[in-house]
Amino acid sequence: MRKEEEKQVINPFFDIRVEDVQTIESRQLIPRKAIFNTETDEVVGIVSEKYSIIDNKALCASFEEYLKESDVKFQRLDAWINKTGSRFWAKYRFPEISVELDGGVDGGKDKIDLMLILQNSYNGSAEWGFDFGGYRLVCLNGLRVFDAMYKFRGRHIGIDQQDVEDQIFLDFETVKQIFMDNLAKTWKEMIKTDFNRARALTFLRTVELGKLYRNKLYRLYFQKKNEMKTMWDFYQMVTWFTTHVIEHRNAELARRVAAQANNAIAV
Repeated sequence: MRKEEEKQVINPFFDIRVEDVQTIESRQLIPRKAIFNTETDEVVGIVSEKYSIIDNKALCASFEEYLKESDVKFQRLDAWINKTGSRFWAKYRFPEISVELDGGVDGGKDKIDLMLILQNSYNGSAEWGFDFGGYRLVCLNGLRVFDAMYKFRGRHIGIDQQDVEDQIFLDFETVKQIFMDNLAKTWKEMIKTDFNRARALTFLRTVELGKLYRNKLYRLYFQKKNEMKTMWDFYQMVTWFTTHVIEHRNAELARRVAAQANNAIAV
């Protein structure tokens, strides 16, 4: 577990201040930029002069303004940072960009909305951009299941704040079509496929998880396996695990596990 990615009760939209500094590397003074959280006056990143600083608050504000101008209904479900404030995530749901699938509770429909997670960093530890996938509300217990399979990312070099915002706007238009076509087709195939214990166990054995998380996933499987009728049921168990156990402790690992599940479980 990477403790620096644990969710904190700190304002994720803190203002920043940038100061010129110098670091000693190989006995030479190298010019750098220090990025401060103005609320705590703590350094959240030291980067090179070429590093393009993308402001978290401005990025979300611009994205939300674009959505409003485009008449796209959205809900920002969450926003969080890691312990040091150097990495940032914001999660959005789009209730009118959705698909309805068979295989819901009591034989009903499952409504799955487009979900997107913006990300950014102030110290070069992660690229700017977003992951996207689906948001499923299980009516009986209110479970929110997110599975991010695709990512649109870029480096903090040779680009400014407005360039990043424009690129995210363009990519968002692309992912809407991918969501409606590619992902919906994959999920429909899962619903029609009977639960296969051999495939499920192969995934559990080979998914890229550390021992702690793998054992937790094993225990969850043993609790739920007798309820599984289709591979869709198994898939939802895995995506619940990424959301409720991994995501706020290690967002990148949660994305990778969800992507592996999508690829391994799909027909």
